[in-house]
Amino acid sequence: MKAFAIGPLVLPYTWFTGMAALALGLQVGQRVSRRAGARDVSPHLFHVLLAGLLGARIAFVLRFWPAYLQSPWSIPDVRDGGWAPLAGILVALGYAFWLDRGIAGLRKPIVAGALAASCAGALGAGAVAALPSPVHNAALPDIRLPALAGGSASLADFRGNPVVVNVWATWCPPCVRELPVLVRAQAEHPEIRFVFVAQEGAAPRVRAFLQSQHLAPRNVLLDADGTVAARFRSRALPTTLFFDARGRLAAARMGALSAATLAQRLARISDVAR
Repeated sequence: MKAFAIGPLVLPYTWFTGMAALALGLQVGQRVSRRAGARDVSPHLFHVLLAGLLGARIAFVLRFWPAYLQSPWSIPDVRDGGWAPLAGILVALGYAFWLDRGIAGLRKPIVAGALAASCAGALGAGAVAALPSPVHNAALPDIRLPALAGGSASLADFRGNPVVVNVWATWCPPCVRELPVLVRAQAEHPEIRFVFVAQEGAAPRVRAFLQSQHLAPRNVLLDADGTVAARFRSRALPTTLFFDARGRLAAARMGALSAATLAQRLARISDVAR
């Protein structure tokens, strides 16, 4: 869960590396432009980098178009982290070469800036991916919790299939926003076990909340002490944990999931199961 949390705001580290890459690209483009005695390249380079970002987002949206059809209003919401980096790089470089046709002498600084930003962005993403995680390769824990339906259940009982553990609360707006997406996915993917760990101790309150939202998820557990969140060092809600069929943690997400980013992660643990 490589993200920075400030209260309810959760920003992945890749946001910071991406912003740094954009700044570096602009600096490189300006420097090359000054050395060549060309005009100020900053506005054109900014448009090139913006085109790359749009291309990366659009390519991701097209890849998961069926999921976005369920909630088209989430397309401009880039907080879900849905990007196709290679497509963005190709679009940025293609636009840079096309732009030079109408504005002579700007190809070198524009392409230099775009390449610098692309390389820095790729290196930053790789560095974030290589960061050690305190819960890397963690196992689905044997934590027994009261079940909303009665009795109790341990998370370890769900091993044998890919498992999605969603840590949420009725008082958390992002949790409430993403909950219908997860409940729908539970119905559409019976081969994957979804477990909803509510940070609540009062079953009647959770039951009343779900009824008010017209939701009927299965496998709802109550975790008033926040045991699961503490075990995985989650600093924000919602947190969603993705385990493969062997019960090993394959991915984690802090912050709300869109249908598309959920589909992306479900495909990852389903592939491991095969």
